Amino acid sequence: MTASAILIVQNFIGEDNTVKKKPVTNDVVSVEDINKIKKDQSIKKRNITAIKTNTEVIDQDSTVLPEAEVNAIKAAISDLPSQVEKPANLELWSSVDSEMNTNEEGIRSQSFNVNPAALEQLSVGQSLTIELPNQHQLTATINNTTNGAYSESWNAKVDNNSPVGSVSITKGKEQSIVYINSEQGEYEAYIDNKTGKASLVYLADVRAKANFKNDTVEYQPQNLR
Repeated sequence: MTASAILIVQNFIGEDNTVKKKPVTNDVVSVEDINKIKKDQSIKKRNITAIKTNTEVIDQDSTVLPEAEVNAIKAAISDLPSQVEKPANLELWSSVDSEMNTNEEGIRSQSFNVNPAALEQLSVGQSLTIELPNQHQLTATINNTTNGAYSESWNAKVDNNSPVGSVSITKGKEQSIVYINSEQGEYEAYIDNKTGKASLVYLADVRAKANFKNDTVEYQPQNLR
C-alpha cells in the first residue's frame, strides 16, 4: 500500500471515529439527564405517597371510632337523667277512708295508698292536694325545698290563710314522712317509697300520751301508837 493510500485510510478512519464519537457523547449526556429526571420524579412520587398516606390516617382517626367507644358513649347518654316537666298541681293522695286502727297505747291511725310516682314530681311553686280523714281536703303551696346527703325536703303553706297551717315532706331512701298541721287536726303520714303503702297517725293521741304523767300518790297509813 502506498503512502497516499495509507493516508486516505487513516483520514477515513479518523472521520468515522469523529462521527461515531458525537453520538456517543450525545448518548452519555442524554443518559445523565434521563437519570436525573427519573431521580427527581422518584423523589416527588415518594413525597406524594407519604402525604396521601398521612391524610388517610388523619381522616380515619377523626371520623371513625371503635365500636366499643361508641357503645360506651351511648350507654353514658342513656344514663343521664331526663328532664321531665313537673305538674303545676299535684294530688299527693286522694283518700284515707279506711277503718280506724287504735293500738294498745291508744294512738289512732289509718291505712291508705299513695302513688309512688307522686313523690318524684314535687317542686317549688306547686299546689298540693291532700285528703284528710272525714273527707276533709287540704290544699297547700310548696314554697321551698332542701336537698340533703340522704334525703330531700319540701315545705308548703296551707292555702286557707291559717297561721298554723303547714305541710312538710321529707323523702328518704326507703320512706317518706309527711307532717300536716291544719284546722282539721295534726297528722303524720309514713309512706313506703316503693309500694306506696302508707299509714296516717293522729298526732293528738301521740302528744296526749307523751304529756300524760302518773302523779298518783298512794296513802300510807301511819301507826299512831
